[in-house]
Amino acid sequence: MKIVFPSDKADWNAKLDERFGRAPGFVIYDDNDESLTFIENKEKNAGHGVGVQAAQTVIQAGADVVVTSGPFGPKASSVLTQAGIKLLPQMGEITIREALEKVNA
Repeated sequence: MKIVFPSDKADWNAKLDERFGRAPGFVIYDDNDESLTFIENKEKNAGHGVGVQAAQTVIQAGADVVVTSGPFGPKASSVLTQAGIKLLPQMGEITIREALEKVNA
């Protein structure tokens, strides 16, 4: 399973970014090998449609779950849900490690 966290680096102590579409990037945790990888959110500064573009990025990365500090926008939420991705919004200002512990609880 691949769990995606909007953040600025692949570090267990990095905080979740509360802005899904405008986050600097996405940290992907792969439970098969317990690895963290980072993908840059190249569309974060676009004028419109950043949530949908971010959703497409995590779908292409093979996400099964997306965890955020804040809410998802309605368009991003719709795209992710239609792709069968589980959404776990509004986890608060926590680290990737803390978020993963909540997901696995």
